[in-house]
Amino acid sequence: MRKFVLFVLFVSVLCAESEPLNSNSQDLQNTPLNSNTQENAPLNQNQPLNSNPPAQLENSAKQSANLPNKPITQNSSLAEDDEPNIYDFAKIAAREYNGEDTTINILRIKTHDTNYFLPFAYTFHGRPNDSKYKQAETKFQFSVKKVLFENVLFLGESWNFGYTQTAWWQMYAESAPFRELNYAPELFVSFPFSGFGWLKSMSVGFMHQSNGKDGADSRSWNRVYANAVFHHKRFVFLPRLWYIVPESSLDENKDIRKYLGNFDAKIAYLGRDTFAYILLRNNLNFKHNKGAVELNAGFDLFDNGVFWFVQYFNGYGESLIDYQRYINKLGIGFVVAY
Repeated sequence: MRKFVLFVLFVSVLCAESEPLNSNSQDLQNTPLNSNTQENAPLNQNQPLNSNPPAQLENSAKQSANLPNKPITQNSSLAEDDEPNIYDFAKIAAREYNGEDTTINILRIKTHDTNYFLPFAYTFHGRPNDSKYKQAETKFQFSVKKVLFENVLFLGESWNFGYTQTAWWQMYAESAPFRELNYAPELFVSFPFSGFGWLKSMSVGFMHQSNGKDGADSRSWNRVYANAVFHHKRFVFLPRLWYIVPESSLDENKDIRKYLGNFDAKIAYLGRDTFAYILLRNNLNFKHNKGAVELNAGFDLFDNGVFWFVQYFNGYGESLIDYQRYINKLGIGFVVAY
């Protein structure tokens, strides 16, 4: 009998302990499988996943597709409504003019002057006297710059090395010789300006330019120059003044100032898929006036960064070997912008 009583008590205790477990199991069975824990409660309070009807999701997708895809730019003087897209030549050229380094190449080598290739350049007036040279030739230019030092004077300035090489290639003549090569290495310091309206930067530098020849065909001169960059929306103005360093290398071209003067100026328009600029140069001698006008225009016809390029030159100083000769020339080719 005592054993039976102990057995009943033992079964009663087991039943009493099993009730809470059964209660919890029932609660778990009644709980939805996608219910969130207390930590994720905010997500559950908004609305359940997949609660949007298909029509609403479709409208949301259409609205997202119609949103303007404008890039985020910094320190740009282009109007917000006139902001170019990421592959816009205006955006790239404006940053180059303003000295804003947005490149991702390790060496930080950037475009300096225009890089172009003109397979066909025809001289209407001013062909060299040598009969072996043709009026039609090929002209191209390669120009890069590299930042050497930065903020040495604690003015945010950059110390740069630039190199420009221009070639006149008689590709349509027998043996296709290079008629002229001009080399222009330079060192310059650029100072950025902020809060001065259209004035974005100023530079001072030293440039050597020569054709690498000796004797009677040698042409060479050294200049100390200063220039400025004015930028407003899609227009850029770049005036430049220089002082010709007197030296013995001027022996073959002592009168170069008479033809090339002491200043030039570039006025540029930077469009979304077009660009144009005019280069003006004059000796400001109204009695014996000499100067030059160069018109350049590019059109990105295929939206791939390769611009069709047209260049027209009229005046003196197209090349060093011809600095005394009046040249009238038209060239057609392309510019690789990005």
